[in-house]
Amino acid sequence: MLLSVCLITYNHEKYIREAIEGILKQKTNFNFEIVIGEDNSPDKTRFICEEYAFNYPHLIKLLPKTKNLGMMPNFVRTFNECKGEFIALIEGDDYWTDPEKLQKQVDYLQLNKDCSLSAHNVQIVYENVPEIYPFQTVWNQERFEFKDVFGCHFISSLSLVFRRDALSNLPDWFNNLVVGDIPIILILTSKGYGKYFFEKMGVKRKNETGITADPKRQKLDMGKLFFEMYKNVFVHINKKHKDLFYPRFARYERSLATAKFSEGNYFFGFKYTMKSVFHNPKWYYSWLIKNEKPKS
Repeated sequence: MLLSVCLITYNHEKYIREAIEGILKQKTNFNFEIVIGEDNSPDKTRFICEEYAFNYPHLIKLLPKTKNLGMMPNFVRTFNECKGEFIALIEGDDYWTDPEKLQKQVDYLQLNKDCSLSAHNVQIVYENVPEIYPFQTVWNQERFEFKDVFGCHFISSLSLVFRRDALSNLPDWFNNLVVGDIPIILILTSKGYGKYFFEKMGVKRKNETGITADPKRQKLDMGKLFFEMYKNVFVHINKKHKDLFYPRFARYERSLATAKFSEGNYFFGFKYTMKSVFHNPKWYYSWLIKNEKPKS
């Protein structure tokens, strides 16, 4: 199998047909499979997926129904069932508009062995949620690397096609993530460069079913969760790119130190201060110079 489409879906009754139809309309000179991880939706999403799996048994693999797993555990189990040399990602409320999308991206990856992933521009549609502008940074180069994607959001997961062997085994910590696209893109760009297509070949929906609109998400300590995510990625890529990771670690550790000092917890305040100094001593040197009292 040359390519697997990894499709995860939950509560997407209104959208899932359009997502699947966009995949079925792909014109390729290679075989591909569609692996659907439906996460026990309370609406009719499962019923619609079963209908398509019945009509396209040679093409669609619908994973067995389980209890609701949550976005990332559902993604991990779906990804692990993908057998293709290349993987394409999409969620059930997004869809592809260019029938040659997969062919274009796979052609490029096959011709350029040092390229680990490809992505493309997308149209963003807002439905019943506040419009955020810009949701994505505008990117204007055909090639991107690790330093370009670190802390810069210009890639939507529905646009990704990448080499399976560049992300062969998902580590256990993937199950606890609040977002999956950032660590995936970082890991892939640590293995090779990325190719960007400027054509808008898909539609990204921002709506009330999305993870960013989930009320539960608003109660989470996102700073801590992202800090843990970046630490895990750093270890996973063999601690490369310290010049990028260390200042980010130091920034969060400074905020922890400030919080602990304000609580009167001086032990942990000093602990996080020393960690932040280790990760970014230049910042502290600049801060000391800036705050040095003038000599009388």
